[in-house]
Amino acid sequence: MAAVGNGDMWVVQGEEEVLEAGEYLISSNTTGHAVRDAGMHPVSNIVARVAERVEWDSIHTEVGGKKHARVSVTFGTFAR
Repeated sequence: MAAVGNGDMWVVQGEEEVLEAGEYLISSNTTGHAVRDAGMHPVSNIVARVAERVEWDSIHTEVGGKKHARVSVTFGTFAR
């Protein structure tokens, strides 16, 4: 995994309809996938930031009954 810079990562759909560039991603219950940090968890570890817009309506592949996509992300030091 890249420690700092750009890379790509599997992301699973949460409650959102669209992922916007710059949103934080945290680890998810879906193995090997991140999910958008919706601020619902009192403690979460941010693993990356989304680097591209993802419109879930245009995604048709699923894993574990949830839509997922491989997206460009940035890695770095994050604080929330």
